[in-house]
Amino acid sequence: MRLDPLFESHRAQVYAWAYRILQREHDAQDVTQDVYLRWWHSRSNGAALTSPAAWLRRVTVNRALDVLRERHRDPQDDFRLAPSGVGRCDGTAPTAGARAEERERRERVSRALGGISERQREVVVAKVFDGLTFAAIAAQMNLSVPTVKTHYLRGLAALRDALHAERVT
Repeated sequence: MRLDPLFESHRAQVYAWAYRILQREHDAQDVTQDVYLRWWHSRSNGAALTSPAAWLRRVTVNRALDVLRERHRDPQDDFRLAPSGVGRCDGTAPTAGARAEERERRERVSRALGGISERQREVVVAKVFDGLTFAAIAAQMNLSVPTVKTHYLRGLAALRDALHAERVT
């Protein structure tokens, strides 16, 4: 089966977006496949996409966040070890407590991201995870730069409030 040339031109970026969120190669590959299937169904149904890159980013981020939520429900996840030395300057393996804290932090952020608007989430992920400029995000989403900045600032405020509320309760 030959991939759609337009999707193929974005496949590496789709994988990179998924990997930045999930931090696991096999999960990022699964998400990339899921996104391709959604892309293929969308295109076969005659959907015209004004901004394929924005559509792919939105679907990828949402699917990756779904995988993070599913991971939270997987008790085997507690026993999987991160590669040796990940996140440690001295090259030693992180402790079980450090892994648990990191997992909990990712889950809190995932829940908070799931609670903000889709537009805000898309902008925040593009800026924070992908390091894109406001101008690049605006071009990808067909929005003005001030509108992108507004979505970003409101998204960060909503994330801060959600994370603070979760810490208090």
